[in-house]
Amino acid sequence: MTELMEVFREALIALIPALERARIAWRSPEAYDDWDAIAETLFEQIVVNSIRHGLAEDYQEVRLNRWGLKIGLDWIEVVPQGGAAGHRLAVVAFETRQAPFDMILAEVLDETDVPLQEDAVEIPFEGARFYFHWRSGREGGQVIEDLVVQL
Repeated sequence: MTELMEVFREALIALIPALERARIAWRSPEAYDDWDAIAETLFEQIVVNSIRHGLAEDYQEVRLNRWGLKIGLDWIEVVPQGGAAGHRLAVVAFETRQAPFDMILAEVLDETDVPLQEDAVEIPFEGARFYFHWRSGREGGQVIEDLVVQL
């Protein structure tokens, strides 16, 4: 999962020169519908489809929310470098502070994986690890770190 999220981030970064030339804002808070559609498409094609094809059975139902939206039935957990800080964190989007998409915007979850009623947190992308929480699958309740996918 970590490699998939790294590839997705690299794809977003690779588009920046073309987006700037086309005058499509990609940096929050200026980014809007055009950027959202581009990021959602890349997320679906790179991350979601790779998860579907990497799961054990031929085709699996994966219910991740669109990129940039809050947690869905299935979700991607991010663990910051150095380990978890008490609560699980669900990826919402990438943010830019010093370098393009160097931060991860994440929802803080309670012990039953329900978002707490507090603001999302930002953690550095550098050194983060990612896990797929698959609750809509036949098995239900699996946490997946490694998928066999030809990238």
